[in-house]
Amino acid sequence: GSDEETDTLIARYAILGVNARFAHEIAHQWWGNLVSWSSDLDSWLSESWAEYTSHLYMLKFDKKKAKEQFTGWINNTKEIKGRGTVVNGALLDFDEAGMVSTYLIYDKGPLVLHALRKEMGDQAFFTLYKKFPEACHKMKMKATTEDMIQFVNAITKKDYRPFFEKYIYGTEVPEVKE
Repeated sequence: GSDEETDTLIARYAILGVNARFAHEIAHQWWGNLVSWSSDLDSWLSESWAEYTSHLYMLKFDKKKAKEQFTGWINNTKEIKGRGTVVNGALLDFDEAGMVSTYLIYDKGPLVLHALRKEMGDQAFFTLYKKFPEACHKMKMKATTEDMIQFVNAITKKDYRPFFEKYIYGTEVPEVKE
Protein backbone atom coordinates (compact mmCIF):
# COMPACT_ATOMS: atom_id res chain seq x y z
CA GLY A 1 0.00 0.00 0.00
CA SER A 2 0.96 3.64 -0.22
CA ASP A 3 2.51 5.69 2.57
CA GLU A 4 -0.84 7.48 2.93
CA GLU A 5 -2.66 4.17 3.47
CA THR A 6 -0.04 3.02 5.97
CA ASP A 7 -0.37 6.33 7.83
CA THR A 8 -4.16 5.87 7.92
CA LEU A 9 -3.81 2.38 9.38
CA ILE A 10 -1.43 3.65 12.04
CA ALA A 11 -3.69 6.60 12.82
CA ARG A 12 -6.75 4.39 13.33
CA TYR A 13 -5.01 2.65 16.22
CA ALA A 14 -3.11 5.67 17.52
CA ILE A 15 -6.37 7.51 18.15
CA LEU A 16 -7.59 4.60 20.29
CA GLY A 17 -4.29 4.20 22.13
CA VAL A 18 -2.06 1.18 22.32
CA ASN A 19 -4.49 -0.90 24.38
CA ALA A 20 -6.84 -1.46 21.44
CA ARG A 21 -3.93 -2.47 19.21
CA PHE A 22 -2.44 -4.81 21.81
CA ALA A 23 -5.84 -6.40 22.44
CA HIS A 24 -6.30 -6.96 18.69
CA GLU A 25 -2.87 -8.56 18.29
CA ILE A 26 -3.24 -10.72 21.40
CA ALA A 27 -6.62 -11.89 20.09
CA HIS A 28 -4.76 -13.34 17.11
CA GLN A 29 -3.55 -16.05 19.49
CA TRP A 30 -7.07 -17.44 19.05
CA TRP A 31 -8.27 -15.85 15.81
CA GLY A 32 -5.38 -16.56 13.48
CA ASN A 33 -3.08 -18.88 15.40
CA LEU A 34 -5.42 -21.32 17.16
CA VAL A 35 -7.91 -20.98 14.31
CA SER A 36 -6.45 -20.40 10.88
CA TRP A 37 -8.56 -19.81 7.81
CA SER A 38 -9.03 -21.96 4.76
CA SER A 39 -8.62 -19.34 2.03
CA ASP A 40 -8.30 -15.60 1.51
CA LEU A 41 -12.11 -15.48 1.34
CA ASP A 42 -12.14 -16.63 4.97
CA SER A 43 -9.34 -14.39 6.27
CA TRP A 44 -11.95 -11.93 7.54
CA LEU A 45 -12.65 -14.46 10.32
CA SER A 46 -9.23 -13.76 11.83
CA GLU A 47 -9.15 -9.98 11.48
CA SER A 48 -12.80 -9.24 12.19
CA TRP A 49 -12.90 -11.50 15.25
CA ALA A 50 -9.61 -10.03 16.53
CA GLU A 51 -10.99 -6.53 16.05
CA TYR A 52 -14.24 -7.43 17.81
CA THR A 53 -12.23 -8.96 20.66
CA SER A 54 -10.30 -5.71 20.90
CA HIS A 55 -13.63 -3.89 21.22
CA LEU A 56 -14.79 -6.22 24.00
CA TYR A 57 -11.57 -5.47 25.86
CA MET A 58 -11.95 -1.73 25.36
CA LEU A 59 -15.54 -1.87 26.65
CA LYS A 60 -14.15 -3.16 29.95
CA PHE A 61 -11.23 -0.78 30.30
CA ASP A 62 -11.93 2.40 28.32
CA LYS A 63 -15.56 2.91 27.36
CA LYS A 64 -14.82 6.24 25.66
CA LYS A 65 -12.26 4.65 23.33
CA ALA A 66 -14.60 1.69 22.76
CA LYS A 67 -17.31 4.11 21.61
CA GLU A 68 -14.82 5.82 19.27
CA GLN A 69 -13.85 2.42 17.87
CA PHE A 70 -17.50 1.47 17.28
CA THR A 71 -18.31 4.84 15.72
CA GLY A 72 -15.31 4.40 13.42
CA TRP A 73 -16.66 1.03 12.28
CA ILE A 74 -20.02 2.59 11.43
CA ASN A 75 -18.54 5.61 9.63
CA ASN A 76 -16.01 3.59 7.64
CA THR A 77 -18.61 0.98 6.71
CA LYS A 78 -20.96 3.70 5.45
CA GLU A 79 -18.10 5.24 3.47
CA ILE A 80 -17.52 2.06 1.45
CA LYS A 81 -21.14 0.86 1.29
CA GLY A 82 -21.76 -1.23 -1.80
CA ARG A 83 -18.09 -1.31 -2.86
CA GLY A 84 -17.36 -4.90 -1.89
CA THR A 85 -18.20 -7.73 0.46
CA VAL A 86 -16.49 -8.79 3.66
CA VAL A 87 -15.44 -12.12 2.14
CA ASN A 88 -13.85 -10.52 -0.91
CA GLY A 89 -12.18 -7.74 1.07
CA ALA A 90 -8.86 -9.58 1.19
CA LEU A 91 -8.93 -10.10 -2.58
CA LEU A 92 -9.14 -6.42 -3.44
CA ASP A 93 -5.95 -4.86 -4.76
CA PHE A 94 -5.06 -2.54 -1.91
CA ASP A 95 -3.50 0.09 -4.15
CA GLU A 96 -6.54 0.26 -6.42
CA ALA A 97 -9.17 -0.14 -3.71
CA GLY A 98 -7.59 2.29 -1.26
CA MET A 99 -9.01 1.72 2.19
CA VAL A 100 -11.98 -0.32 0.95
CA SER A 101 -10.29 -3.65 1.75
CA THR A 102 -9.33 -2.51 5.23
CA TYR A 103 -12.74 -1.02 5.95
CA LEU A 104 -14.49 -4.22 4.85
CA ILE A 105 -12.41 -6.52 7.04
CA TYR A 106 -11.57 -4.33 10.05
CA ASP A 107 -14.75 -2.25 10.23
CA LYS A 108 -17.71 -3.90 8.51
CA GLY A 109 -16.64 -7.38 9.66
CA PRO A 110 -16.65 -6.56 13.38
CA LEU A 111 -19.80 -4.46 12.92
CA VAL A 112 -21.51 -7.53 11.44
CA LEU A 113 -20.22 -9.66 14.33
CA HIS A 114 -21.79 -7.14 16.70
CA ALA A 115 -25.07 -7.33 14.78
CA LEU A 116 -24.84 -11.12 14.96
CA ARG A 117 -24.39 -10.86 18.73
CA LYS A 118 -27.51 -8.68 18.97
CA GLU A 119 -29.47 -11.17 16.83
CA MET A 120 -28.25 -14.28 18.67
CA GLY A 121 -28.22 -12.84 22.19
CA ASP A 122 -25.19 -12.78 24.45
CA GLN A 123 -25.43 -16.35 25.73
CA ALA A 124 -25.49 -17.93 22.27
CA PHE A 125 -22.96 -15.45 20.85
CA PHE A 126 -20.40 -16.05 23.58
CA THR A 127 -20.92 -19.79 23.20
CA LEU A 128 -19.96 -19.29 19.54
CA TYR A 129 -17.05 -17.05 20.58
CA LYS A 130 -15.63 -19.76 22.83
CA LYS A 131 -16.64 -23.02 21.16
CA PHE A 132 -15.97 -22.19 17.49
CA PRO A 133 -12.21 -21.72 17.92
CA GLU A 134 -12.02 -24.67 20.31
CA ALA A 135 -13.78 -26.95 17.82
CA CYS A 136 -11.65 -25.78 14.89
CA HIS A 137 -8.48 -26.38 16.87
CA LYS A 138 -9.61 -29.76 18.19
CA MET A 139 -10.54 -30.95 14.69
CA LYS A 140 -7.34 -29.41 13.25
CA MET A 141 -9.38 -27.67 10.60
CA LYS A 142 -8.87 -24.40 8.81
CA ALA A 143 -12.02 -22.39 9.40
CA THR A 144 -14.32 -21.27 6.63
CA THR A 145 -17.19 -18.83 6.63
CA GLU A 146 -19.44 -21.80 5.89
CA ASP A 147 -18.18 -23.55 9.04
CA MET A 148 -19.10 -20.50 11.06
CA ILE A 149 -22.59 -20.36 9.54
CA GLN A 150 -23.15 -24.02 10.38
CA PHE A 151 -21.85 -23.45 13.91
CA VAL A 152 -24.18 -20.45 14.41
CA ASN A 153 -27.12 -22.48 13.07
CA ALA A 154 -26.33 -25.39 15.40
CA ILE A 155 -26.09 -23.14 18.45
CA THR A 156 -29.25 -21.16 17.72
CA LYS A 157 -31.28 -23.90 16.03
CA LYS A 158 -32.15 -21.25 13.41
CA ASP A 159 -31.05 -20.61 9.84
CA TYR A 160 -28.65 -17.65 9.82
CA ARG A 161 -27.65 -18.13 6.18
CA PRO A 162 -29.83 -15.16 5.08
CA PHE A 163 -28.01 -12.97 7.65
CA PHE A 164 -24.60 -13.98 6.25
CA GLU A 165 -25.83 -13.66 2.67
CA LYS A 166 -26.84 -10.04 3.29
CA TYR A 167 -23.94 -8.83 5.41
CA ILE A 168 -20.89 -11.04 4.80
CA TYR A 169 -21.44 -12.29 1.23
CA GLY A 170 -23.48 -9.22 0.33
CA THR A 171 -23.01 -5.49 0.50
CA GLU A 172 -25.82 -4.62 2.92
CA VAL A 173 -24.90 -2.92 6.18
CA PRO A 174 -26.66 -3.92 9.40
CA GLU A 175 -28.37 -1.18 11.37
CA VAL A 176 -26.98 -1.73 14.83
CA LYS A 177 -26.35 0.27 17.97
CA GLU A 178 -23.60 -0.34 20.48
